Amino acid sequence: MTEIALGNYVKVISPDYDDNYGKTGFVGAIIQKHVKLFSIYSFEDDQIEGFGDYSASELKDLGEKVSKEDLISRIDSKGLSDVMIGEMQKLLNSLYKTNT
Repeated sequence: MTEIALGNYVKVISPDYDDNYGKTGFVGAIIQKHVKLFSIYSFEDDQIEGFGDYSASELKDLGEKVSKEDLISRIDSKGLSDVMIGEMQKLLNSLYKTNT
């Protein structure tokens, strides 16, 4: 398990991490990491705002099996800027390096 302190929040993230939003794995790690870094994602009413409003169950379905390429494609399809995609790619690379 990895603990990441994000401002006033501390999230415990691992491929088998399970909280109120279900088994989110790397997808959860990426979204939670960027909640405080970019302040564009938030958990509201079982939705992830700013990430194409994926529901918790949809994130659970993605789980830790999502590939970097697939997730980057999903991020790109949501119209995020190239800078944001670059930051997501850096985070993905570090996650896969430390968690595989």
